[in-house]
Amino acid sequence: MQGRIREIRIQPCINGYVCYIGCQIAVFNDPLDMVNALHEYLTNPEKTEKEWQERTRVWNPEPVLNREQPETYQAGVMDAIRAQEAECEAQLDPSRDF
Repeated sequence: MQGRIREIRIQPCINGYVCYIGCQIAVFNDPLDMVNALHEYLTNPEKTEKEWQERTRVWNPEPVLNREQPETYQAGVMDAIRAQEAECEAQLDPSRDF
């Protein structure tokens, strides 16, 4: 049985392509690699999603979690995420001067 195909959005960036597939993000340097991966996904989305999830590293915050001040830890993580998102958006902005 084939799984449900999720929304796919492809956004070119400086060094390749960022593909948004449902809530997952995949980055490709080579357009042929991207097309092959999307073909694999469209042919059997359930199997492909399972393989992607098995290969995904899971980040464990336990070693750096400050249990005495969890709100400080959470704020630091959110600041890092916002900074990374801003950097990505700046790289993807087509009006940006180089």
